[in-house]
Amino acid sequence: MKRLIPIAFLLATFLTSNAQFENIDLSQYKLPDIKRHQLDFSFGYSSNFSKISYEDSPEVSLFGLNNNLNGNYSFYSNTNKVQMTGWGGIGSGLRLDWEKNDKSSFEKSDVYHYSFDTGIEKRIYFNEDDRLFLFWSPILVISTYYNYNKEVSNNDNISNKYLSRNLNFSPEIKVGGGIGRIEPVGDLRRAIYILEDLFENDRLNRLPDESEIIQLADRVAQLRNQRFFDSRLRRIYEIKSLDSLLNSMEIVDGMDATYFTSLTDMWDYGDESRFSGTRIQLNVFGKLFYDFNKIKNVHYLIDSEKVTNIDKEKFYNELVGTELLFYSYKPMGLKWQRYLSANISFNQYFIDQVSYPSSHEYNIIKSEITYQYDWFLNTRTSASFSVNGYYQKYDYAEEDDYYKDNNDFICTLDGNLYYYFSPRLKASVSLLLNYQWNDQLHTFYNKQFYFRNSIGISYSLF
Repeated sequence: MKRLIPIAFLLATFLTSNAQFENIDLSQYKLPDIKRHQLDFSFGYSSNFSKISYEDSPEVSLFGLNNNLNGNYSFYSNTNKVQMTGWGGIGSGLRLDWEKNDKSSFEKSDVYHYSFDTGIEKRIYFNEDDRLFLFWSPILVISTYYNYNKEVSNNDNISNKYLSRNLNFSPEIKVGGGIGRIEPVGDLRRAIYILEDLFENDRLNRLPDESEIIQLADRVAQLRNQRFFDSRLRRIYEIKSLDSLLNSMEIVDGMDATYFTSLTDMWDYGDESRFSGTRIQLNVFGKLFYDFNKIKNVHYLIDSEKVTNIDKEKFYNELVGTELLFYSYKPMGLKWQRYLSANISFNQYFIDQVSYPSSHEYNIIKSEITYQYDWFLNTRTSASFSVNGYYQKYDYAEEDDYYKDNNDFICTLDGNLYYYFSPRLKASVSLLLNYQWNDQLHTFYNKQFYFRNSIGISYSLF
């Protein structure tokens, strides 16, 4: 039997529910203790082949092959006393280029590169209520690069070989501290999306109170940070867990196809990057740049004489500096978010004068400010607008005709609009205005105005 509800009562209930949800302050939400591990692998392959013919010239064949394999691990922890992010990644790539001229020459180029990077960013708060924290972050990046090139000329039997090997080793350490905390609050917003949609589909027995909304948000956070090898089993577990909690709170009614469709739809969407809080942080840091190079050239001359040149070099540069960082996220109701960031840093570079006697030590002063608004109309539609200003000054210890003190300034206006047709299919529209000015010598330009607009469609296979 259909329930007969007076229109006036229905309208009053609708307004009450909206007021109930709109009164939820996202900035007051505290994420429960979370620890998440994630491991991702990616592989890319591309190749190309072409033949080019010119009048009165021999035909040229070109072939290219490019492969890359990457693995990345990440760890995230958020508790009352610790906010921590850790990562580690390995990468490898292969690029083969081959060019053949049927009558005169052959050229082959092979490039191999491998990389490894790992790091931690950790903030330790003194106690649950104190907003003061200590910060430390060790980072290590290692990369190696091999380049082999061979060129053979058939007409005069001349060939050249070139081999270079390069190893880069860059450790970095940051230590500091500050005041304030930025908390992820997107899980609370997703919980509200679920309750709003169930209400609009007339599947709520009653309006939940604030403590029940927080309870649902905590369950959302726990489910989103669990890992399953089988995505199908994960989805079954997530929906069953949400359904069990809603039923235990006795706030749902009519657990039919409409109910489960609504629950699944809001779970698939509504994954918004929402944050709340302000953080001020002061860091000091140091970084080393070690480079080891070996270059070998082999030339075969017309008279079959072989000439070999080997050049080895190693050098290191040092960087020390300090930075002051400010970040602020403010939720403005359920649909808007304001973001403000500002930073200033002083970096001092010490150049290896033995390997680079013509170079000069220098300092860099950087400052940047960003002001942004994000708009979340619903689970499928969002937009952002930002203004960014960037300033950089190079200050050389010694100046000459080439190395002189200079300034750089960049101003950017950026707007983006997104719409999700499905959780994997996203459309985007973006506009960008960029103005850059500098007083550097020996550059292509001192002023540049740049405008870009784009419309894109992206699809995620997995």
